[in-house]
Amino acid sequence: MEQGTERACDIWMWDGSAEYEGAVVKLADDGFTVHLRETRRAGSRSATGRRFNTTFFDLQRQFVGRRFLAYCKLQPEQELTEVEINSVQRSSAADYDYFVGGRFRPLDESQKETLKRMSVRGPGALIAGRSGPLSPG
Repeated sequence: MEQGTERACDIWMWDGSAEYEGAVVKLADDGFTVHLRETRRAGSRSATGRRFNTTFFDLQRQFVGRRFLAYCKLQPEQELTEVEINSVQRSSAADYDYFVGGRFRPLDESQKETLKRMSVRGPGALIAGRSGPLSPG
């Protein structure tokens, strides 16, 4: 799956605090299943192949019912969307930590306008439905 020094990934997701990248297993209508791993920046240890000691309930709390911003290069529109995760389990693929299923939801025009005006911290709060001040950028 690696291409030179860059990992080739089909999908990128962000929840306001953590980034995930992955390989799409199935893409149908607005639904998907993907293998995911947390993205590590230069200088950090890679998450590739790392196994987490998490229970079913920990995985549910971390992903299910939450909203993420996502970009999937396999979608025809290839634009930023909102994602809601419906299911999660540990991945059986050696290079990934999670196997998740969910749905893409297009961002409406007001969300897109708000995202343009926000700092990096703001979009996560917007899509997660958190209350509190959002930082215009």
